[in-house]
Amino acid sequence: MPHRVVKQFIYGIFYTAIFTGIGYGLYLFFLQPAPSCFDNRKNGGEQGVDCGGECIPCEVKRLVPLQVASIKLFHLPGDKTSTLIEMRNVNPGYGADHFTYTLTFFNGNGATTTSVVRESFIYASEIKTVAEPGLDIPALSAVMARVSVSNLSWRGASEFGKPSIQVREVKTVLDQKKRQAVISGVLVNENPYALRELFVTAVIATYQGGPIGVSGTRLESLAPQEERPFEVTVPDIQLSILTRDLVTVSATALR
Repeated sequence: MPHRVVKQFIYGIFYTAIFTGIGYGLYLFFLQPAPSCFDNRKNGGEQGVDCGGECIPCEVKRLVPLQVASIKLFHLPGDKTSTLIEMRNVNPGYGADHFTYTLTFFNGNGATTTSVVRESFIYASEIKTVAEPGLDIPALSAVMARVSVSNLSWRGASEFGKPSIQVREVKTVLDQKKRQAVISGVLVNENPYALRELFVTAVIATYQGGPIGVSGTRLESLAPQEERPFEVTVPDIQLSILTRDLVTVSATALR
């Protein structure tokens, strides 16, 4: 190969490398997206992939999602439906002081009929029952239901600890004529701080343990060491198979 051709070849490689470097530099400067918390890369000041630094803490990113363990439907007269949802937070070190859940109903053909959007909370390692009593949804429009959870605001258990609430003096009065059970009792705030909201859920089950009715109520502003009565009515139940031992009352509260 002539010396001149070799020299031109070397110059070509040299200038190609220069222009390639300039082009790559321009790309990095003008076109490459800035590091973010959603680019699936460890960049910027992150401690892990899309976590740490200015992003969410890595321990929060690795949390197990909130689980919807079960959904049970109860069809009532007057084209109403009640639901009982069991949610589980298996994370021992974190609770969610706020999340959104969407309860979607389907008919017998699997088509969506309606959705209900609610907000709630859950503590670390908590198994929580959520009642949605007396929704205006007829039985044919609520053959099946599904729950999706979003917008979780995770907080460490040390700063979002579960309050201590006592449920006592629970009584059940059966009304044969109205086919309902009225459950009453007393809630006690055993904490040295006030509780903003309290939620009481009453579940009636058969001897085999399957729920046959559910209802709930909400109370506001319970002062430290305050006691307050509550009453929950569970409608349209089979009273002939009911005993007081089959009534379960649970309470949870938000500071």
